[in-house]
Amino acid sequence: VVTSTQQANMATTKANEASVSATAANVSEVNAATSATLAQNWATQTTSEVVIGAGFGAKKYAQDAQAAASAAATSESNAAGSASTA
Repeated sequence: VVTSTQQANMATTKANEASVSATAANVSEVNAATSATLAQNWATQTTSEVVIGAGFGAKKYAQDAQAAASAAATSESNAAGSASTA
């Protein structure tokens, strides 16, 4: 037979466990939001390093690659023009 005191103690224990779980859920929510922001930055940031010493976002590298390809095409065209007039 479970006494009312024991039932009250079990209820208090369960309430404490629920509180701990709620706190853990809140921490997880904050961590998830932080990770989402960081992931967004890794994808799109172009003006500064996402994490100091770790590099820029993917968009910056894509833009740099596009600029390098354009410059290479211009150099190729200029070289072809110079070769045809030489």
